[in-house]
Amino acid sequence: MGIEKKVTEWSTEEILTADGFDEAIVGLARRPNLIAAAYDVNKILQIMVDGGMTPDEAREYFEFNVVD
Repeated sequence: MGIEKKVTEWSTEEILTADGFDEAIVGLARRPNLIAAAYDVNKILQIMVDGGMTPDEAREYFEFNVVD
């Protein structure tokens, strides 16, 4: 099942997702006026490593560009 079908089964509202990390989605997170995909951080890091980053580069990129 494609990610679009999965998220539309979870919610009929527009859902914020991060490009390239569909395989890391584990559910939904709700905030006032926002529904976002919830991700498994370890899966995100593995996707970045599989894409050519070292584990340290992936962690640094994630912490600087996503967490901060």
